[in-house]
Amino acid sequence: MKNLLYIILLALIPVLGQAQKKATVKQFFHKYKKYESATGMTIPGFLVGMGLGFIQETDMKPFKRFAKRIKQVRFLSIEAEQQIVTQKDYKQLVSVINVSHFEELITFRSEGETFQLYIKEWKEKVKGIFVIMKGAESFTFVEIKSNIRMKDINLLINELIGTLKEQLKSKGEGEQSKEIEVSTSKT
Repeated sequence: MKNLLYIILLALIPVLGQAQKKATVKQFFHKYKKYESATGMTIPGFLVGMGLGFIQETDMKPFKRFAKRIKQVRFLSIEAEQQIVTQKDYKQLVSVINVSHFEELITFRSEGETFQLYIKEWKEKVKGIFVIMKGAESFTFVEIKSNIRMKDINLLINELIGTLKEQLKSKGEGEQSKEIEVSTSKT
């Protein structure tokens, strides 16, 4: 009987740990959105789709495909004379993102500014995207819950490159510009 209890407890540890991780991201968001210099909002996926549906510009066409696959966007931006987000909370947020099976794709640091991009993949789909931008006087956090297929990302990249090439040609710089090639290992 004791062995059965131990097995059940061991099986529940990941479930309890996952619930605690999700709560930590939510706690971070709710803690800092209360500041006067903060702007925080959660947007359901259908509103993102509706918003992109009203835009008639052809430059937005590639993004409309993704609107159907976005489940939720959570956004927090803080602009203040000094950094409000503590280093401890920042490190805890990054730790939670890493433990939640997100892969760090890009980290860029320059003159006290940091930009980090994380994605979570599962079965050839991007299930989540985190973007963190941190500076001396600002902090921005974007969480996107999605169901984006990797082939759609490849199509978006190719469409954006095609649009860029067309813009360069229309400006007369097409012949002078070098060919742009993008390949992803996830095709």
